[in-house]
Amino acid sequence: MKKIILCLVAVLSIFFLSDNLASAKEKKQEKKATGTKTEESQKESDSQKKSTGLEKSILQQVNLSSDNIDIITMLAKINWNLRINYESDQYKKVSPEQLKAVLQKDDFIPTMPEMYGLCDEDKVKTLWNTNRDSIIEYVGNATLLGGDFFYYIQEPSEILSFVSYKDHTYILLDAIGVETIFNTLRLQSKDRAKKIFDQYAVEALSKLSSKPFKGIEGAILVVTYGSKNFLDKSRGSNLKPEAILVISSFDNIRRFKNGDIDDQEFAKNTIIFLSDRDSVTEARRVNLLSQ
Repeated sequence: MKKIILCLVAVLSIFFLSDNLASAKEKKQEKKATGTKTEESQKESDSQKKSTGLEKSILQQVNLSSDNIDIITMLAKINWNLRINYESDQYKKVSPEQLKAVLQKDDFIPTMPEMYGLCDEDKVKTLWNTNRDSIIEYVGNATLLGGDFFYYIQEPSEILSFVSYKDHTYILLDAIGVETIFNTLRLQSKDRAKKIFDQYAVEALSKLSSKPFKGIEGAILVVTYGSKNFLDKSRGSNLKPEAILVISSFDNIRRFKNGDIDDQEFAKNTIIFLSDRDSVTEARRVNLLSQ
């Protein structure tokens, strides 16, 4: 029976993902239809370039875009939901110690998703070999978030990527989950995101910036958590995941740690995207300074 349930969950997850991606595509097509003929022609030309540029993308650095961020946060939420509700051999949480053991294997090389990674394999290998010890120590640290957390990954090689954002190289960790579940009756979505940012992301970025990385100029972290109406007992439809994607340069983090800038300036120089419980396929950029 358990196997049947797990199979159904997997099928539904795939259906959910496909449906969401299709919905996102339809929305973008509707936006295109409202533009001018000149804009449509330009977008059509851009689309053709993208469709024929796969070979090129494998050879060059790809910049992380808003579309990629939507996909990253959506997948993070789906995987968090599976690990929270259906923890088993197939959908298990991975501890820092377990992940560290995988990364320490001599033949380990990070798997770079073509849709948002550095697809130049030589550069990936160079970044990994140069920063291997620092990365292993960091992701294997059970207190990197200043509290309990877990990784939700199907393949340990997918825990990290090296990505380009605005022509700078960042390390991306997009499989971090915490079991914090907020009460929607008490906190709004941005309030919840601010608490996760303050409690987890700042700590993680601070510790990450202390590592002697070479060729990496900043970090992108995705932290996923939960929310529900505590008066609603229908767990299946009530408990929903949320995720924040945080982008910061190491210089910004170090200046904050050294006391050169305050928390307001630090947050101002940090880019934050939020995919809340009501957002299925989109993550929006948010300002948490006023929260």
